[in-house]
Parts: sequence; structure tokens; C-alpha cells
Amino acid sequence: MTENEWLVIEIIRMYESLGFDDPYIKSKRDELVGRDRLAVLQWCSNLDDLCQSALCERVGIPLEDFKVTLETLKKL
Repeated sequence: MTENEWLVIEIIRMYESLGFDDPYIKSKRDELVGRDRLAVLQWCSNLDDLCQSALCERVGIPLEDFKVTLETLKKL
């Protein structure tokens, strides 16, 4: 993965930290690698609350700010 795919890397690490199994993690990696950052961010709206919370903790942003961003993207 490239440096531009930092969000994908954080999503994969989030899944690992939550104990998801390797085949599931690989399927998500395959689904996300190669997408641009905006597409990956939009994809994050499909994450459940636990995963969104864990991802926000990993990247150091408040969960509510993240949710506002995702809602804004849905409206664009």
C-alpha cells in the first residue's frame, strides 16, 4: 500500500485490533486498496458504531466530528 492509502491502513489495523478474522480483513483490504481517499471515507459510513469509534480513536479525531463529516458527504 502507498502512503496515500493511510486511511485504508488504519481501517485494516482497526479490524485487527477488534479481533476480526484474517479472511474478513483480507476481503476489506481488497475492497479498499486502490480507491481514492474520498471514496474510502465515504465507504466508512457503512461501518457500525463500534468500528467507527475504534477507527476514530486510532486516527485521533472525535467520533462526533467523524459522523458529521460522513453525513455531510452523503448530502454532496
